[in-house]
Amino acid sequence: MEFKKKPLKGIQSIWVPVSLLSGLLLLSLIIQLTLSWLSYNRITPVNQHAEQLGEIQAFLYQVETTLASQLPANERLKDTERIALKNYLQSLLDQKNNGSSPL
Repeated sequence: MEFKKKPLKGIQSIWVPVSLLSGLLLLSLIIQLTLSWLSYNRITPVNQHAEQLGEIQAFLYQVETTLASQLPANERLKDTERIALKNYLQSLLDQKNNGSSPL
């Protein structure tokens, strides 16, 4: 009793393109996974930057309120007052720069 080989030959010919296409699909999935991982690593420091921007905003608010409270309403500053205010603001900047955050 002999079996016909024609149906097996037809099935074998379909496996070559299927295996090539599945290999290409696997390769594209690996590339997509790599690109998504790189994108995730790029946006990870966003929270840290947002916190630093909040600190900068709070510090600038402190500087504005200090200036507003120190400046006279209708008069010009005397040289000694201007120098004292400049030294005070510089000390605030130096204190913040020597702290844990960049500003």
